[in-house]
Amino acid sequence: MTRRIPSRQWSLRECSHRCARGLGSILEFRCRVVFGTAVAKTIGKGLVHIEMVDQTVLLAGLLGAIGWNMITLILGLPTSSSHALMGGYGGAAVAKAGFVALIPAAGQSLSHSFFYRRSLEC
Repeated sequence: MTRRIPSRQWSLRECSHRCARGLGSILEFRCRVVFGTAVAKTIGKGLVHIEMVDQTVLLAGLLGAIGWNMITLILGLPTSSSHALMGGYGGAAVAKAGFVALIPAAGQSLSHSFFYRRSLEC
């Protein structure tokens, strides 16, 4: 997410390529220090009931995310690979076991962290 800021600055010729790369590095480091790995922990333990996940669910989620990224790339739409992975993973689990596979509170915590992180980028 933080890569959009330096790329926008560079594409608008507001700063040099070196400046944009430095700005991106600083912002990535800041996000790692401030937020840590909370999103990765939520995806790993708090999005889908782990007992309902097997290799086919993981493969289907990955293929769904790749397919979604390819479609948005061809259409020229902005996309987030991490959100595509979460959607593919959740969708594959729902296809296998129904909506009982999802952990209801996970969507709320993910959306709150997404909007909080977005507010810090602006």
